This record gives sequence, C-alpha cells and structure tokens, in this order.
Amino acid sequence: MKLPIRSREQHTSNASNSDRQRDVDEGETMRERIERVAADLQDLSLFYNIKVSPQRKARLKEHYNEELHGLEDVPFDKLDQQGRVDYLLLNGYLERCSRLIDLETAKDKKIVEPPLSFAVTIIRLCESRQHMLPIDAQAAAEDVHNIIQRVTRLIQDIDAWDQGVDETGILHIDQTSAYRAACTVEQLQEHLAEWFEYYNGYDSMFTQWLVNTYGKVKVALEKYANVFRAKLAGIVSGDGDAIIGDPIGRDGLLVELKYEHISYTPEELLNIGEKEYEWCLKEMKNLHLTSIMDMTWRMFMMTPARQKVNPFFLGGDDIIVSYPTSTMDHEDKLMSMRGNNPHFSRSIVFHELLPGHHLQTYHMPRSKPYRYPIFDTPFSNRIGMLFWRIHRCIRIVFSLRFHLGQSTPQECIDMLVDRVGHERATAEGEVRRSLIGDYSQLYQAGYLLGGLQLYKLRQELVGSGEMPEKSFHDRFLKENTMPIEMLRALITKQPLERDFETNWRFYQKI
Repeated sequence: MKLPIRSREQHTSNASNSDRQRDVDEGETMRERIERVAADLQDLSLFYNIKVSPQRKARLKEHYNEELHGLEDVPFDKLDQQGRVDYLLLNGYLERCSRLIDLETAKDKKIVEPPLSFAVTIIRLCESRQHMLPIDAQAAAEDVHNIIQRVTRLIQDIDAWDQGVDETGILHIDQTSAYRAACTVEQLQEHLAEWFEYYNGYDSMFTQWLVNTYGKVKVALEKYANVFRAKLAGIVSGDGDAIIGDPIGRDGLLVELKYEHISYTPEELLNIGEKEYEWCLKEMKNLHLTSIMDMTWRMFMMTPARQKVNPFFLGGDDIIVSYPTSTMDHEDKLMSMRGNNPHFSRSIVFHELLPGHHLQTYHMPRSKPYRYPIFDTPFSNRIGMLFWRIHRCIRIVFSLRFHLGQSTPQECIDMLVDRVGHERATAEGEVRRSLIGDYSQLYQAGYLLGGLQLYKLRQELVGSGEMPEKSFHDRFLKENTMPIEMLRALITKQPLERDFETNWRFYQKI
C-alpha cells in the first residue's frame, strides 16, 4: 500500500463547499475523514511492515474494523451527494482491505509450516525492536543459531527430495506458493538485516554475541531462498525472465469487483472479453488543453531491462519509448521494432499523453486530490485503435483466467501471440507486467471494461442531450479517480443509501 504524503495546505486549497459539510457528531467532513484514514494507514503500514506477520494483519484488520464501525455513526442522510459518494468509496475501500487481509492470511498458511517454520522467530526479533523492548544479546544469539540450524535442515530436506525422499511433506507445496515462500524468505532476510544493523556497533554485548552468527544466518537464508526458488518454484537464480505470478482466485476477484462496483461475475467478464474480441476481428476484416499541460510532457528512452516488463511505449506525465538498443540480440531488436511500429505506437501516444493520462494527471493534483491514491482504479483509462482494442479484449481473458487458475503464465503469453498477433518478446513482457508487477489484479481488464463503462455513461448523458460533450469530459477529469459507477452516481445525482449495492449493467454490444 503506497500512500504519498501531501501537505494539509495542498488539500485545503482545493476545498469546495461540499468538502466543508460536517459529519455532525464528529465535526469531521468526509474529505477530512478520508485524508485522516489515508495518513493513519500510511503510518501503520510503515510501522507494521513485515507482510507475513500475524501482528501486522491483526493490527490492520483492527483498524479497518474500527473505521468501518466509525462510519456507522456518520449521519449519511445529512450528507450531500459528494459526501455520500465519498462515504461509499471509503466504506468500500475499508471492506476490501479487510477482506484481502483474510485472503492473504489463507495464502500465508500454505507457506509458514513447514517451509517457513523459522519465520516466527525472525518476526519476533524484528517486532521486539520496533516496539523498543529490551534485548538479551545472548538469547538473541541463541535464536539466530536455531534459525541457522532449522534452515540448514530444510535445505537438507529439499536435497533429499532429489533422491526421492520427502519426510516432512515440504515438497508437496505448489509452484505459486513456492514462489511466494521464496520471496517471503528474501523479505525476512531484509528485515533481519535491519534488526542487526540497528544494534550492531551500538550495543557492545550484541556485537560480541551476534556479529559472527548473523553472517552465517545471512548466508543460510540466501541459500535457502535460492534453493527454494530453483527446486520448488522452478526458477533458476538470476533468471529475470521467469514468470510465476500469484493468482488471487475467484474469491479474490469477487472482492476486487465489488470494490470497483462492477456488477458482473468473473465468468461474465470473460464472456464480454470474448464477444468484444469477435467483434474486433469482424471489424478488422471488412481537446481542450491548457498551455502548461501542452508544454510540460517529456520524452525518455526505455532501458532494455525495463522493456522486459514494459515492452510497449509507456507514459503518463511523459512518454517513454521502447526501442532497440545496442545490447539486445538481433532477433530481440527486430521484435522490438515490429511490436512498436508507427501504426501501433501512434494510438499509445494519445492514450499516454493527450487526451490520455497526461491530461488526467494534470487535473488530479488540481481537483479533489484527496481521492487519490486510495480510491485509485484502473477503470478510468481510454480505448485505443482496433489492434489495441483486440489486445485489451485478450487482456480481460488472460488475466481473469490466470487469477481463476484456468491458465498458466505460458498459456497467457500464447494467447497474446496467437490471438492478438504480438511478438513473443512483447507478449512475455505484457504478461510479466501483469502477473509480477505492482498492479491491481483487475488492471489489465480495466482498460476495455473501463472504456465500455465510460462509453455507456456518455451515451446516457451526452447521447440523451442531458450534458454537452465537453462538460461530460471535464466532469470526469475533475472528480479525480474512483470506480466509474460512483462517478455515474455523482453526475446523475442518483439517490444513494448507506447500504448501496452496485447493479449497473453497462455492457451492450456496440
């Protein structure tokens, strides 16, 4: 959870009349409540920063429940439309976070015993330091020594598996859980390093007892992560091209869809993706700008390493060009040129700059900035030309199938190659970006589905004559980021209740 710090002055300067409407009992506007919750969660996430820690999950869960309970006391009926929408956004966000903690806990149970049976000791040592509890250096050295012994034994168990022996059952772990476990070991190693550096050199007894022992546990954990990654997750050390990912399952997708106010099941969305794909195949066969916005976009070149994750042009505040470099193999150079040819790239410029993300990011800090980033959504993107529309149809299909456990990463790559026509290298980069990047699980589906939502909303408002074209787009930009149905509720002044449930069926065949 990445929550940037913004000054109170920045928020206040953008206040509107509705922002000053008070939650009568609390003396706190919904805007102020959202800002406070975002700040609180940032502090809690920075302090309780060990992802696998039960204490972290319990404290965050407690905070989510406290805030949800606090929302029950807000006089919803006395809020204006902006306040009601903000209430529903915050309530949905907190419910989503709470449910994701439950799903994360279930995943952690698969890797803690026996693969990470030593994790509890590392967590205890690190959290004791965070809480500034006294440390017994000799006892800590004994703890670290026991970690070394346990990790060494686990490595022996994995080596024994090569000989057909599995006494502990550790090797029955699935590939996704194995990858998650290896990543968790690396994270625990980083936390233990922070713990060691905090005391070493400042506490002479600690240094005397731990300096040699810590060096050994560092080596042991590094070896264990590499062995686990290679033999159980199937990733050779240093192989930056491997793609595993961590599917969230149908329950996880339902949580994300509820948060985004999407009234379709994953299966229905797969059907939409396939229908749009067929329409695209048939079709293939047969601004308002400010001087500052226009002046301030920039251009950069994409590094070869980053092109493995972002194979196409990228941008937002600027445009980042994917293009062959001297370090690439000849075939990779040709694939990069084919995947970023002028016809494909032209529509990306519109998507990333004007009237795309650059236009959005220009308005976001200037209009209701408190809504970003905790209500950030991938469903407020624009649609490109026909090739990219086909691409986004299959984005829906491959990403949802992956998270439903119906497709492997390799099958996702094959879909982009066989059904869209991508070069294999660009398809691999797209899948890698989707499955192991820092993106929402609905990120890939959001492009086309968000476009279909906006198309339907525009049809309802502009097509009916209720709203001029420019007013519609200006309103979209100036409300900042949120699920599209909440934007619809704002613009149409839809009656909202505290227990609002999404029911907007936005899809119709174009």
